[in-house]
Amino acid sequence: MRYYPQLSTGAMAHYPFAKRRRNRSIVNQALDGSSTKLYDANGGEIEWDLSYRGLSQNEMEGLRTFFTDVEGRLESFTFADPSDNLLAWSEGLNQPVWVRDGLLQATEGIVDPMGTTRATRLSNGAQTEQSIRQAVAVTGAHYYCLSLHLRSITPATVSLTAFTDQAGQTAVVSARSQWRRVESTFTLNSNLAPVRFQIELPAAAMVDVFGLQVEAQITASPYKKTTLQGGVYPESRFNQDELIVGAQGPDDYETRLQVICGIKG
Repeated sequence: MRYYPQLSTGAMAHYPFAKRRRNRSIVNQALDGSSTKLYDANGGEIEWDLSYRGLSQNEMEGLRTFFTDVEGRLESFTFADPSDNLLAWSEGLNQPVWVRDGLLQATEGIVDPMGTTRATRLSNGAQTEQSIRQAVAVTGAHYYCLSLHLRSITPATVSLTAFTDQAGQTAVVSARSQWRRVESTFTLNSNLAPVRFQIELPAAAMVDVFGLQVEAQITASPYKKTTLQGGVYPESRFNQDELIVGAQGPDDYETRLQVICGIKG
């Protein structure tokens, strides 16, 4: 599988960019003039309109090479939405997409930093570390930022890890008595997929978590809640067959790319 490239800054896109979602309805026109409309759950699509300015020569060549390799509209690739959370079920840690070690319990309905009850309490009843993780269908060659809100009545350290079957990185953060947002950036230098993002608790620890988020960039942006679908689109394509490049000066290029992907639901 091919993966849409990041820029040297770790960004997937330049701002501003446009994101559009289109849905389709099927209309059946009867002979008596009446009509019946039905929503087509499999007929939707998302399009990203990405305008780049101030690209270096290496960044421009990377985009041009990728565009040539997939032959414009012809070949598909995986696109990590730069405006979304790549995790699915960011507030549903009991959903099957999350894999928990056997003695780690997840209790939902805990009061969160927003004043609602969307946080989850992770309780480690074991005498050793226990973790919860999610596999995301992205390449380990990119930068990723994992962020979440943490709280613990008893101060505790929590390990945040990103890993593939080939490489991994871990950062240790502190959970305190008040909610605080923590983040860590990972770059695995691995071409393997998927990347698994993991939270590990020490023995007998109890920690409240909220707003788990992974983004294909080096710092965290405001939290986006997800359910069934995270911001990873494995059947994306370019919506153009020609790449137009402008040069504003030495090592200063601009271009525009349109990416499209069909969606269900």
